[in-house]
Amino acid sequence: MPSDESYQSWDQDKLEGRGDLSHKHAAEAAGLGRLGKNSLLTTPEFGNRVYLVSVVTNLDLEPDPVIEKELCPQKCTLCIRSCPVGAIKDGQRVDQKACRSFMLLELPKGQIVENCRECRKVCPIGVSHMRLKTE
Repeated sequence: MPSDESYQSWDQDKLEGRGDLSHKHAAEAAGLGRLGKNSLLTTPEFGNRVYLVSVVTNLDLEPDPVIEKELCPQKCTLCIRSCPVGAIKDGQRVDQKACRSFMLLELPKGQIVENCRECRKVCPIGVSHMRLKTE
């Protein structure tokens, strides 16, 4: 199940959708990471620079232990301050309309391009791991 389509409901006025499955909440429950201040799944290895796809099964699988430790440093507000439209609010809330109105750019042939990833770019979590992989 891809995480960016198959909305169960869509509110056009708020540009907000709800799917059959919250991939980020399922990933948090499976022990892959924690939700960060920008409401994205944050992992120790890659920060919030992850994209989720879920496989739904009826197999009995052993989950990883849930990550209890808060991954976002308490005083860090880089993602909140970097948002060009101020869409990231306190309490892991994101104004989806503000975010999507700025982030999604529609090209002449109907293609959609993501125009902004500032909250992902500035996240310090997992940066050292990312540098090791690219060097």
